[in-house]
Amino acid sequence: MLTRDTGTLEWCLSNRPKLFAPPLQLPKLGTSDHFTVLIKPKTIVPNQTPPVNIISKRELRSSRVREFGRWITQYDWSKVLSLTHVHEKYDLFNSTLTEAVTYYLPLQRTKCCSSDKPWITHKLKSLIIKRQKVLAVYGKDSQRYKEMRNKVLTACMECKQKFYDSKVASLKESNISR
Repeated sequence: MLTRDTGTLEWCLSNRPKLFAPPLQLPKLGTSDHFTVLIKPKTIVPNQTPPVNIISKRELRSSRVREFGRWITQYDWSKVLSLTHVHEKYDLFNSTLTEAVTYYLPLQRTKCCSSDKPWITHKLKSLIIKRQKVLAVYGKDSQRYKEMRNKVLTACMECKQKFYDSKVASLKESNISR
């Protein structure tokens, strides 16, 4: 884009070009030989919600894993073992195991926003939702709301600490130059 009759003299550089609308070349002001260039940020729609991703995870609480372990050790596999063809054995084994995994360790769908902090867990999100429901029903001065608020704050601190312990704490011993 020309900024002067003879060419481009001025530059506008950014490390985040996606945040700006394409520049507009406006007419010269008065007797100047420079064009006016207008660079505006992209307009953001108010109250625009960030995109939501839905993540599916298996419920792996220790009680559920123990139930599955109990089932798999006590299940009568004689039906599978009595079959003669390998493909039939595999199909029956696979379908039986898949049904059990689906029953004992069901998939949980979690909404994950791009604005979520990396330490936020499904458990914390569900506590926040419960707290908000209690707030709507009983109000912010109620004892129930204060209990839920304290639970959320405690869970939040625990999640941050677990995230720090698993991700960040090991960086202190790492070689910074690498």
